[in-house]
Amino acid sequence: MRIVFLTKYFPPDAIGGGEISADYLGRALIRRGHKITVIKRGEKNQDSEQNGLRVLARRKLFNKEVPNFEFAWAKKQAKILLPDIPKDTEIIHAHDFHSALIAAELKKILPVKIRFVATVRDYWPVCGYGKVKSSGEICPGCKTWKDFRDCPKVSRGNILQKYARMFRYYHNIPKRQKALAVFDHVVYISRALQTEIYKSVNMAVKIETETVIGNPIPDDAEKNTASGQNNGKTILFAGLLDLHKGLDILLKALRQVAKKADFNLIVAGSGPLFSDYKKIAENLKLQEKVNFLGRVPYRLMPDLYNKADIVIAPGLWPEPFGRSLLEGMAYGKAVIATGHGAPLEFIQNNKTGILVAPNNVLELAERIIFILQNPEARKKMGDRAREYVLENFAPAKIAAEYEKVYQFPSLRA
Repeated sequence: MRIVFLTKYFPPDAIGGGEISADYLGRALIRRGHKITVIKRGEKNQDSEQNGLRVLARRKLFNKEVPNFEFAWAKKQAKILLPDIPKDTEIIHAHDFHSALIAAELKKILPVKIRFVATVRDYWPVCGYGKVKSSGEICPGCKTWKDFRDCPKVSRGNILQKYARMFRYYHNIPKRQKALAVFDHVVYISRALQTEIYKSVNMAVKIETETVIGNPIPDDAEKNTASGQNNGKTILFAGLLDLHKGLDILLKALRQVAKKADFNLIVAGSGPLFSDYKKIAENLKLQEKVNFLGRVPYRLMPDLYNKADIVIAPGLWPEPFGRSLLEGMAYGKAVIATGHGAPLEFIQNNKTGILVAPNNVLELAERIIFILQNPEARKKMGDRAREYVLENFAPAKIAAEYEKVYQFPSLRA
């Protein structure tokens, strides 16, 4: 099949797990005989080949970070994109929020019949942030003005910025759901994500045109032969430094851990709360034990996983997937995650990882201490985790599942 991937970012310009997953999926599809063209944003117009994928970077695409009137913007973007769609394209696959908006408009103006697929990787159809209120409580989704007002993104900024963001979400979110409904097939990266979105709104998408397919593990993780054991005390947190990811919960837990066990924490990531979290670490007298690396190029992440003994994702939100956990498991590491959202689907508590209650500092501290002080249990857990994800999230397996989606007959009128 001849497939076009639409994605705002694409490695080496990786910001989050979505574009990384798209890269590994594309490589696996190439190995299975398909032809993939990736169209992404770029500082300049440039055509290149990357791991067998044709990559088109376009300067005028995705030219606004957060457009206030998303669909007026998407219509203009679709017209810009149209000339770059190869004439023999059979599938257009949108991999992120902005790509989905553009693809929905593109479908209206393409002169030929092409099948459109969207992968939903976070809560964008129902939420402007991450399903978490400023208080840290789970948000029901952007339904009322109070929900908008309690959003962490809305609460940041001056009064004009707050009202502008409230209006933007109020105006755009219902239209996002209508845009999603025009796709021939919608893929959610976890059952938990699909369920949370359905709790928030009655989606217009028919259940027959939906599928749940997880994200693929890295290609090199399949070949990794590291023992998974290092100095026995290195903890890795990898992700966006913002409220919903819960790094402050981990830091508070580590203050308790420091009384009973030695450790060092590597924080790989940047975000709006980077300075705040550094300050929290200092206030907790953890500055000698915590290394804030800032944003780490994805090509360097395998080294960090191999150095780590434990990978932790203490998120407040119901995690849509949890790529850092999956990658930690693929590299044979013990993982600890909050027990809601997608981690419940691939972590068997005390077997392939450890699940803790959300926002529970003491429980998280106790489980970290247990893993640090029990190297044999840590190794067994990491070995079982690796075996599980190699079987269930290998790129070839995920690619085969997407092939079924691409071939699924459209139920759209």
